[in-house]
Amino acid sequence: MPKYTYQGEMGRVSARTATGPVMLPKGVEVEITDDQHEALANHPAFTALEKSGELTVTDVKKAKSGSKTGAAAEAAKAAEDAKIAEIKAKLTELNVEFGEDESLKDLQAKLAQAK
Repeated sequence: MPKYTYQGEMGRVSARTATGPVMLPKGVEVEITDDQHEALANHPAFTALEKSGELTVTDVKKAKSGSKTGAAAEAAKAAEDAKIAEIKAKLTELNVEFGEDESLKDLQAKLAQAK
């Protein structure tokens, strides 16, 4: 479950969500439900606090892939991972060294240079 820690100027911040109120006292890590996190993640005040560094959010699980955007992003990531694996296999056949953290663009450049 997500954990929120507020470190801003006020003594606390709070919000009402569909699943109940959320109160974040200053300097205290508060564990909230995934539903409450979803509500706060889309709340402009809480996103502004997070961007400013006054609010820290940890232990957040990946968003559910039920949305079209999430599914499309996962499909794109899978396609990129497959392409990276294919290029790494070709580089290995050509005895070209590469790092595990290299980007697709870097690997494509090495493959082009090796050919």
